[in-house]
Amino acid sequence: MGNQIMAVDSASLLSQNTEIFGNEVYKFKANTTCPRIIDVGSNIGLSIIYYKLMFPSAKITGFEPDPEIFKALDFNLNSFEFKDVEIINKACFGNSGIYNFTSDHADGGYLNQHGKLVSGLKKVEAVRLSTYLDEPIHFLKLDVEGSELSILDECKSKLENIDNLFVEYHSFTKKPQSMSLVLRILEESGFRYYIEQNNAKRKHPFISNKVYDENEMDYQANIFCTRTAY
Repeated sequence: MGNQIMAVDSASLLSQNTEIFGNEVYKFKANTTCPRIIDVGSNIGLSIIYYKLMFPSAKITGFEPDPEIFKALDFNLNSFEFKDVEIINKACFGNSGIYNFTSDHADGGYLNQHGKLVSGLKKVEAVRLSTYLDEPIHFLKLDVEGSELSILDECKSKLENIDNLFVEYHSFTKKPQSMSLVLRILEESGFRYYIEQNNAKRKHPFISNKVYDENEMDYQANIFCTRTAY
């Protein structure tokens, strides 16, 4: 693309590049050339770069709580000299406040809601997403490593303002699964959804209990939400 990109690790850069630019998982239609986009979990900014290449006049707000990754995000967006992009060095959560945040120095950092003593612990500020949803939103992305239910429950009264919604759902072995609760909120908000698994399939699900990280994530799926049938 001719612009400098700062990465935090090669593996997450390659996987994000494939998902975002190769598979185009965030591709959506809008009835305007300047859609309003909110990107929660911006990481190093590849998603925002993709939106801006698709809609150069889009107005975008991005959230990234990890202070080190935020530096890469800021560098990358400045490299492209985009206009109408605001990035916020905060998390989104059901309640505003200061939270422990566990960084994996890649694309899997998460709010540590369980008090586990793990490496990479930081303090970050979280805000309520609902305060940003008082206007029509053409696309909302939630990639928040386990905070998706808390965020959706907090802002469910504002979801009627959103045309297209992408949710990356995460399941953890030490917590009850919440897919049904997430889907109930989406259904009650009038969305139609399509679910796609987003990690390696288990060859023998009744036998394998594979986890993917130190937070013991055992399942991950992409949920694509629209207002009309495909």
